[in-house]
Amino acid sequence: MVKLTVLAFSTFFAVFALPAFGETHSGIPNDVAFPPNITITPPDATIPSALAAYSGTWVGSLGAALNHVLVVEKVKPELVSVVYAWGNNPSKGVRADWQRGMATFEGTTLVYHSDGGKFTVKYIPQPDGSLAATYDNPGKGWRATAKMVKVLE
Repeated sequence: MVKLTVLAFSTFFAVFALPAFGETHSGIPNDVAFPPNITITPPDATIPSALAAYSGTWVGSLGAALNHVLVVEKVKPELVSVVYAWGNNPSKGVRADWQRGMATFEGTTLVYHSDGGKFTVKYIPQPDGSLAATYDNPGKGWRATAKMVKVLE
């Protein structure tokens, strides 16, 4: 498992009541898996600010039971390069893993469809700067929500 090298204080995340599954020094849960190479490219000046705001690393907990990290590596108007990563949830048989893929925008909502289309996650910007995430896996009958907060970079 690779730990991201983004800086933040753990107390920042405690304010948002993320579950205490254990955190790295950056506030990113230590049970979340990552690829060995993550590169966040700053958005081009031509990208609308509402879309450019997605760039970076977001942390939350789906259904208060599964740590989740979304890394938005590159924002373009038509496609967004992301790393969708999650932690362990033994009660559901879920092991930490990650997927790198492309997401799209529906207005200002970021939509990620998993490899193979097994699940979809929608991220909607909120007035407080967070994202409201909704995970939907119809095949397993799972639906969960999360408040995603941006890691300070």
